[in-house]
Amino acid sequence: MQVVFSKRAQRQFETAVAWWREHREAAPFLLEDEVQATVKLLTGAPFSGAPGRDVRMQDVRRLILRDTRYLLFYRVHEVRGVVEILRLWHASRQAPRR
Repeated sequence: MQVVFSKRAQRQFETAVAWWREHREAAPFLLEDEVQATVKLLTGAPFSGAPGRDVRMQDVRRLILRDTRYLLFYRVHEVRGVVEILRLWHASRQAPRR
């Protein structure tokens, strides 16, 4: 499966990476490394994440990035062979709105 980021997810990732590099001096690349490992996981096991909890976001799955405490929300488009990353959200923040 090919993994792609939505425009929103790409912006969220870039913002989070910039913040992480500036504020996490002991591990400035941890977020990038964890996202990269998750993308690799999704290429081979796209349904490894749990179904999303919000019924309004049909077919959305989520993975917890344990080291950085981010949640990665995504949707699998089986026919197209694509995993679309929809959002990257820190677990301590209020739940994202649609």
